[in-house]
Amino acid sequence: MSNSACALALILAASLTAGAAAAREPTSSRVFYGDLNLASPQGARTMLRRIRVQAEKVCQPSHSPVTAPDQPWTATERCRQAAIQSAVLRLHAPLVAAEFDRSLGRTRMLTAAR
Repeated sequence: MSNSACALALILAASLTAGAAAAREPTSSRVFYGDLNLASPQGARTMLRRIRVQAEKVCQPSHSPVTAPDQPWTATERCRQAAIQSAVLRLHAPLVAAEFDRSLGRTRMLTAAR
């Protein structure tokens, strides 16, 4: 597998308030997985964990003065969930999608959407 095939870019279109969205541009991060077997349960869990770690790093709370005090955390969580879901869908790895669905208490939502 080439290096370009072994990196997944998380492109984040954060769901922020209008004022904060104008101040921030979409952010991306790479998640490397060339060392993982995504066809194994352990590899799928590890990949999902890596995606979550990168989403946590990229989706930081906004400290913009135009957001209400309780909105940054809500927007941050929406950003994280959207980033994780987007990355899982772009990866096209059924076991990773199934693990993501399982983590949310869902049954085959992402895997059935294909």
